[in-house]
Amino acid sequence: MIGVKGIEMNEVSFKNVQLTESNLLGDEKGGFKMAIDVLNSNRFAFGAVSLGFMKKLYKLVINHVINRKQYVIDLKDCKQIQKHCSEIALRIYALESMIYMTTGLHDCYENYDGSMENAIVKAFSMEEGQKCVDTCLDLLGARGVVEDESYEKFYRDFKCLSIFDGALDFTKLYIAATGLHHATSEYEDIKKYRDPFNNPTFILKRLFSHRRQANDDPSLNLELFLQLHPSLVQS
Repeated sequence: MIGVKGIEMNEVSFKNVQLTESNLLGDEKGGFKMAIDVLNSNRFAFGAVSLGFMKKLYKLVINHVINRKQYVIDLKDCKQIQKHCSEIALRIYALESMIYMTTGLHDCYENYDGSMENAIVKAFSMEEGQKCVDTCLDLLGARGVVEDESYEKFYRDFKCLSIFDGALDFTKLYIAATGLHHATSEYEDIKKYRDPFNNPTFILKRLFSHRRQANDDPSLNLELFLQLHPSLVQS
């Protein structure tokens, strides 16, 4: 593999293996759903891992920029260098805020289905993180590609993260498919509003559900922003 060299990965194959019902994981024919659930949970974790990569590399790059002098000019005084550093900081801040928000949803609501949020976190972290790594290596110059400097390992490792648990394009397709599915359902509801006399039961259910939705929906509950997991209080 091009990255994560500290991890051994091997192929496991099964041929002519007979198993009993006691070896069945989950429900019969439910393997695909189980695999998707595992992918959904891991996607969010990879977003957090990529954030750690970005912050560590950014710290090393800032130290390089502060102490590096190109001929008679300090790198930290170059306007273009300052622009690149600020753009990296913006990406890191945006991703960290997104991760804290998604973490709060999972912490505050039991059995919360955050599959869409998890996929968005991974897609954003992989796409923006790759830009961050590219820019950091550019700022490091020749030192960014020399193995002895250990900076280039961030590039190799980060590329692996974008492939694990669904490539970036696959993750984007999942986001689009899920969003379109929900949008279609909402559109069908809107069509019923246009003809309330033929859909009285639906209209009444929607009217009485607004109060409950305001109390239960994470997107409408302001208490979410007042709660933090104990391990995040100091952060």
